[in-house]
Amino acid sequence: MRIKLALALALAILGTMTSHILAASDTEARASHPRIRSAVQRSRDRWANRSLSRHTQPAEAPLPDAPLPDDDALENAPLPDDPPPSDDARMPDESEQPNSFPPLPAEPAEPAADEVPADAATSPTAPADTSVPSDTPREPYLTPRPADEPTPPGNAEATGPGELATADWLGGAAGLTDPCGEDCCDSCCDSCCGPASSYRLYFIGEALFLNLSRPGYRALAEETTLDGRLTSTTTVLSTRNLDPGSGVGPRLRLGWLFGAQSSVELSYFGLNYWNATNQATAAGALSLPGPLAGEIPGFSSADQITAGYAATIQNAEANYLHRLGASNWQLLCGFRYLGFNEKLHLVASSTHIANDYAINVHNQLYGLQCGSRYLVQFWRVGLEAIGKAGLYGNDALQRSKIGPGNDAQNWLVLDRSGGNLAFVGELGLNGIAQITNWLYVRGGYNLLWVQGIARAADQLSLTTSAGATVESAQAGSLVHNRGAFLHGASVGAEIRW
Repeated sequence: MRIKLALALALAILGTMTSHILAASDTEARASHPRIRSAVQRSRDRWANRSLSRHTQPAEAPLPDAPLPDDDALENAPLPDDPPPSDDARMPDESEQPNSFPPLPAEPAEPAADEVPADAATSPTAPADTSVPSDTPREPYLTPRPADEPTPPGNAEATGPGELATADWLGGAAGLTDPCGEDCCDSCCDSCCGPASSYRLYFIGEALFLNLSRPGYRALAEETTLDGRLTSTTTVLSTRNLDPGSGVGPRLRLGWLFGAQSSVELSYFGLNYWNATNQATAAGALSLPGPLAGEIPGFSSADQITAGYAATIQNAEANYLHRLGASNWQLLCGFRYLGFNEKLHLVASSTHIANDYAINVHNQLYGLQCGSRYLVQFWRVGLEAIGKAGLYGNDALQRSKIGPGNDAQNWLVLDRSGGNLAFVGELGLNGIAQITNWLYVRGGYNLLWVQGIARAADQLSLTTSAGATVESAQAGSLVHNRGAFLHGASVGAEIRW
């Protein structure tokens, strides 16, 4: 009897477990479908909300006590099926199906390293989100260009945040201001063509190192030696011993851009100063070359002769520049003034006397010039080539002073002047590197040739004919067909606004 009761109880327990397993399997199979999983998830959320609302509502009156069912009733009671879903949790038809379904909490996605979990925003211990919203405006030159946005002509494209958008190289000193073209709308020029089209002024400041060619050859001092009955004369000092070297001065340019193709530019360079000094020494044996030395006491049988040379230059220009279509070429035409001054000073000294011979020369050139400028760009680096030339009228003046160095009242002063046609040609090659949208650094080399001017050494009159006076010897015509060659490097910066 006991064995039968045990077998019956075991069979009942086995049947109950089998029913539960089958019900769980059926529920899991149905829950694996995405639509059912979504509906179940919404149903769970609603049940959770209802449970939470019951806890937060005031306590209700307790239900009356009811008798509990006995164990036999519980064992024989059938297992209820899953309750049908409510209207809110019903399965949506094809027209109401969402494009994507949220994942179940049981299968959370692995968050990326740079993402913040959804529950971290509401967690009291989660760190605050310090990232910048994607719609926060940035500076225009720090914003990368969209992939589908066309690259404007003449501009290098910024490749990412933190890179400066390259300004339009066809502006500034090149005078090219409208890379978008005349038909470009405002939005295109603001977003495509960059900040270069917004400025109208530029300023260039450079240090100009110019080397000046030596003056033409002239003998300045001779030494006389006696070898027995023979007398020999040797040139011991000449203009070849006077090397002006390099003179540094500023070069400034200010430009105003107007229209799409035109600009006006004012430029100046000068304050360059060259000087050189040399001397010859021989006790009682030195003299100036030529018969003039015998006409003026102290210019012969001197113990020492010193030669000094100095020169300055001033240049000012006003040019109009016009761009040729859409090319990188510009034509320029304008007015130029160039002033070139020299001084040559000879001092012959001995024990008893010292005499001076000083010559000052002034050249004032005025005229028109024409030329061209070309600019080629390689991303943030560019090369600028410039050439210009013109014919000028030269108003030249020469003043000579001869006499004892300590008695200016007894000096002989003679002036000579004349006018002639002169030529000035200039070539330059400059490299340009962009630092910011408004700052550039520059460096280059420059050549300047001036022809048709008076040089101080060529005004020396050291010869006299028989019976001629010093005044007549010095009153000859002005020599103003000489030339000067200047060349040197330049370095500086350019700003645009």
